[in-house]
Parts: sequence; structure tokens; C-alpha cells
Amino acid sequence: MFGSSENLVIVTGSHVAIATTRGRAVRSFASQQREPNADVVMAVEAALSLAPSRLGKIWLLVTDVWSQPITIAADVARRIPAGRLAQFVCFEVEPLSGIAPPQGAAGVVSLPTTGRDPSFWVTEIDRTLLEQLSSLIESRGGKLAGLLHPAGAPQPILQPTQGQRQWQRIELWPDAVVCLAGTIGRAASRRVFSLNELDWERDAGTWFGVQLAAHSRGDAASEPSLEVLTAGFGQLPTIAQGPRATVVSLDDAAQLQAWAGAWAGQLTVKDVVPIVTLPKPPMSARSKTFATAGLAAALLAICVSHYQFASQSNRQTVSKAQTETDLLTERQTRMQETVKEVNELRADQAKLQASQAKLVEEVALFKAATADQKKRIPELLKTLAEACSEQVLVHKIESDGRNIRVRGRCVAGQQADQLAEAIARKFAPYGLAVSLPDKQALKAQSDGGPHEFTFIISEAPARNAP
Repeated sequence: MFGSSENLVIVTGSHVAIATTRGRAVRSFASQQREPNADVVMAVEAALSLAPSRLGKIWLLVTDVWSQPITIAADVARRIPAGRLAQFVCFEVEPLSGIAPPQGAAGVVSLPTTGRDPSFWVTEIDRTLLEQLSSLIESRGGKLAGLLHPAGAPQPILQPTQGQRQWQRIELWPDAVVCLAGTIGRAASRRVFSLNELDWERDAGTWFGVQLAAHSRGDAASEPSLEVLTAGFGQLPTIAQGPRATVVSLDDAAQLQAWAGAWAGQLTVKDVVPIVTLPKPPMSARSKTFATAGLAAALLAICVSHYQFASQSNRQTVSKAQTETDLLTERQTRMQETVKEVNELRADQAKLQASQAKLVEEVALFKAATADQKKRIPELLKTLAEACSEQVLVHKIESDGRNIRVRGRCVAGQQADQLAEAIARKFAPYGLAVSLPDKQALKAQSDGGPHEFTFIISEAPARNAP
């Protein structure tokens, strides 16, 4: 009824702990501070030393892994063969995790998609490190059930107030932000943000608002409190502050135990969080060679000493060996096809990303050009108003869509030059040039004045690189 016992080995940046659970209850808990220079293997070993009794099934919850949301182009995602998603994402996240695809072991779960392209939550660790952790656990009498980043516990950490069944939580990790909302007794909704997303806080606020509208009864009493889980995040963002917020810090041992209770009985639920398991290691090429050589030697000995008696058995053994060889050849062919498919998918995705980047650049250039166009006439009128005096009159401004022609009259000819120079200085940042004024003396006065003038504002010629 209550399920078998499980051990949660917890490793954060500041603490190591082990919790023994049965069903959804924590039966025992022990923790200590993590040594400053301890790597993940040393930290797990320290946590195992806190176990009160012999070990059984072990779940590793460690922050020393790469765990991020990713988005894959829909056209690429549709071409990923069934059952190959974890292999594909190892190639996809290599530039981010720094783990070579053959050395990576990954867990993947789908996330709600907000657009056309599907999103996934990926946790990855170096396969050799995972094998080392598994061997360490086995040497202590335990068995590794799975490894995961400790983000995303699907239950509330704190006890809700009386009559309140809704709960919300934002988890602030050094490399990601996880938002959860739900109703007690039901599956929780979740959203994962990378800290590389510039608008993650705005999007998280929108998401919480949608969840609140979906789950609340429409009155203030139904508005749930917001758990704010921190683990070395630093200063709290605005979304994690306010009267609804209650901070839970994993740097505090008592709150770490309460948080472990939120994981009790949840790790066997499918597709809650990405869990990495240790795959069965394939036979090495050297082992296959030795096995084939040994089999051949055995067959030869039987043929020499018991040819008459065992001829039928020999034929069956040879047939079995051929079948196994064919299976190995088929597996190798499938692996080559998988690598080819992944390379093609990556090439397709690179083309899509290049096209998208080019489009974004063109849109930015268009917006900048449009903004400049909108500013030109108001700036021109403002400059004319500032530069003109009682002796300078602008009586006509014309535009043919490309150039702006300014006509006017001034008492002295140099006043037209001064006006053109002022406008040229003002419009240089917009990539515009002003021609020398074309002046015509009306000779109504002894000095030849007044003067009619005309000058043209046009696009400045592009400068050649030196």
C-alpha cells in the first residue's frame, strides 16, 4: 500500500543529504555541509556515509549536471526516429553542455509548446562520470535507479493554508528557472526558462497569471501563496518578491528536509522531470573479437575429436554464430544510419537558423530606416526654426520621395551658407548630406541683396573603406 523504501541522495552547491522515503513520507533524513572543493563523486560519497542502514534503490538529485530547456525546429523534430530522441539531443546540446555526443547520457521530457516548434527539458551528464557514481553506489550495497537535476519537484514544499488547495512555486537555480503551479492531488503544470532568455521574468509572470486564472475561483481568498525556492541564485528578481512570496532556501538544512518531502513518491511518475539512467553497456570490439576467436577454437576442437558424434551440433553452433554476426552487422548499420540522420538534421537546422538570423537582421534594418524617415521632417522644421532669423525666410519645402528641396530668401548671401551648414550638422547622424546653396542676387539693394537660395538634402554617398 505504501510502496517500497527509496533513498534520495541530494547534492547541492552547499549541502549533501540523504533521505529515506516510503510512499510519500520521509522516514529519515540526514545532511551536512558540502566540502568547498569536493567534486560530485566526493559529495555523493559523503552523502552515502550519512545513511543510517544498508542502502537499496538510490536516486541521485545533483545540481552538478547540465539541465536546460531547448527548442527543436518542427521540421527537424518530425524526422527524429521513435526512441532516438535522447541520442539526438546529445548531438543537439553539445555546444551548450560541452559533452561529446558519444560520451553523453541524457534524460528528456516534453514541455508545453507555445509556438510551432516543440520544446524539451534535457538533463545531461558525462557517461563515464555516471558509471563511476553507479559503481560507488554498488560498492556500498545500493543500486542506482536514476540521476536527475533536483529542479521541478511536483508537490508543494510548504503546507497550504487551511482551505487552500492551489499552490505555485518559482525555483531559482544558477542556470535555469522552473515555474510550477497546480492543485493538491493533481498533476502540476510546469514551465522551464533558460537564464539566457532576456524576457524570462516577463514570460514567467504571464504564465503564472494564466495558471492562476485557470485554477482559482475568481476571488482573492483563492489566490495561492508563491513558494520561492533558491539555491545559490543571488538577488531575488522582482517576480519572486511581494506579499505572496515565501522563500525556501536549500542552503538551510531544515528547509532542505521539507523540500526532500516534496520529492517523496514522485520519482517513479513518468515524464515529470528528465531522469538519466545508466544504459546497458554494449560489448566492446575487443570482447567481440575474443568471443569469436574462442568460439572458433572450440568448434575446431570438437570437429577434430568428436566429428562423427557432434557434426549436427557443430552445424547448429555455426548457424547461431552467423546469426549473431548478422545481428551485430545490422546494429552497426543502424548506428551509421543514425549518425547520418543526425548530421542531416543538424544541417537542416543550421540552414533554418541562418535564414531566421538573416530575417531578423533585415527587420532590424527596416525598423531603423523607418524610424530615421519619421524623424527627418520634424528635425528639419525644428532646425529651420532655430537657425532662421528675421533676415532669413524659408518659403517652400519640397520632397520627391528621395530628396528634400529647401527654397528661401535672405538679406546677405552668407546667411544661406550658414543655414545649410547648420542643417548639414544636424542631419549627418541620419546619413544625409546638404548641397551648397544655389544663390541668385535680386539686386534690389546696393550690395546685390536680397538673395534667392535653394539647397537640396539627400542621402549621403557611402564612404569607401580606407
